[in-house]
Amino acid sequence: MQSFFTPWGGLRRFLFSFARMAFFLLAGVWIGLGLLASTTTGTSTYNPALFATGLAALFAFVCTFAAFLIYRNRVWRSRARALQDRNEGLSDRIWTLQEAEQRALSFLDMQGDLIVRDTEMQSVGRDVTDRVMSEHALAEARDLSEAANRAKSRFLAMTSHEIRTPLNGIIGMADLLLDTRLSPEQATYTRAVKTSGETLLALIEEILDFSRIEAGRLDLEARPFPLAAMIEDLTELLAVRAQGKGLEIASYVDERLPSRVIGDETRLKQVLLNLAGNAVKFTAEGGVAIVVEPGEWPGEILFKVRDTGIGIAPADHDKIFREFEQTETGASQPDGAGLGLA
Repeated sequence: MQSFFTPWGGLRRFLFSFARMAFFLLAGVWIGLGLLASTTTGTSTYNPALFATGLAALFAFVCTFAAFLIYRNRVWRSRARALQDRNEGLSDRIWTLQEAEQRALSFLDMQGDLIVRDTEMQSVGRDVTDRVMSEHALAEARDLSEAANRAKSRFLAMTSHEIRTPLNGIIGMADLLLDTRLSPEQATYTRAVKTSGETLLALIEEILDFSRIEAGRLDLEARPFPLAAMIEDLTELLAVRAQGKGLEIASYVDERLPSRVIGDETRLKQVLLNLAGNAVKFTAEGGVAIVVEPGEWPGEILFKVRDTGIGIAPADHDKIFREFEQTETGASQPDGAGLGLA
């Protein structure tokens, strides 16, 4: 509405100013003609009062017209200054808008994206060539790494199997040799060969299990088995090592537990053998006990291995279940690869 009535308001002001100027001009012309007529009348008498009045009126008109011109000049100057200030403000505004436009354009240029706007819809196109190439490179590196890992696992498993075969023969021959008549010195050497072979065989078994776990091939087989009989067999298996160090070894299975349970007997026995074997290994005097009790939750079974050995520091509780990790015993570095508990 303001833009519609603004031209008509300017036209009205122009017509009003023009009418005022025309009025003053006509008044001045009328006074001048009256003064001239008063001086050139056909009568012979001269009226000085009338002449003075006309002259004063003419002077007043001139002063009034001059004052009007001065007023109009000031008004136009004031309007010119206002227009100039407004022009400067518009110039600053235009400069600000241009600067904002340049920043927006530079921002869009730095984005590297194609932006298309059609009425109220905006679409963005982006060049993803570098990202796709990086993803392909990462996928290729991952495939190569997995292939190398599989090759390593296969090589480790194959080598372990090849070593285990002749090692079983060495242990078997040592057993047969111990059944013959040997001198005390020969029997000691033979038992040392058998012990070393058994230690090496246990290490190979741990490496094989580790490679199976790494390859995701270690599957648990849930089958019913007699729990008390398994614990008794495990205790008898460790009894020879415990008695050789002068240690007592015992086991206890709570009567509240069922006689047969479902689980992987082989893996459970392996875990308990590693824990109890470490207990016998790091116990100098006293004994080792394997305790099986009901857990806190229904159907839960709790296995405990207790010993009177050097113990494990609380800071090493998580460390002993990592690959190739061993705790400090305070004397010498323990033998083995540190894979049993892992």
